[in-house]
Amino acid sequence: MIKVLVVLLLGITAMVTAFSDNVPETTSTCVEMTPGHGDGPQNSASPYQVVTSVTRLKSGEHLEVFINGTAFRGFYVQARDSEGNPVGSFLPNNLTETHSCFGKKSNAAHHNSPTSKTSLRIFWNSPSNFTGKVAFTGTVVKDFATYWTFIKSKPIEIQA
Repeated sequence: MIKVLVVLLLGITAMVTAFSDNVPETTSTCVEMTPGHGDGPQNSASPYQVVTSVTRLKSGEHLEVFINGTAFRGFYVQARDSEGNPVGSFLPNNLTETHSCFGKKSNAAHHNSPTSKTSLRIFWNSPSNFTGKVAFTGTVVKDFATYWTFIKSKPIEIQA
């Protein structure tokens, strides 16, 4: 009886940990955009979209990024240049936290709570010394085992 109870408690702890708000600075997170749980990303078309409030922006300005779709519990997003490098910085809000990859502060954003949501808004600042195209690239987690990676927005043009 005690063994069954211990196994049950360990299983519940694992499920709670899977939906935590702690995102490690690892290659799987920063490059591959995988959450580190489940059997791998879905191969089907994503039911989620990553969209921006504008299609052009001046260096040093900010914009809104939206993640929309059916109910989801988690997300991870970066702005990536044409070479796939994260650029710019995100601002935290009541539904998001920032994440730092490759020693660059706040160049990604993620959920701060596993509560179910169907949309959210994130603020991003373009770097003051950057011109070129940027696409917002994200992972959206429906539940512990179900997630989609590399969901991309339409590119936006950052101008001087």
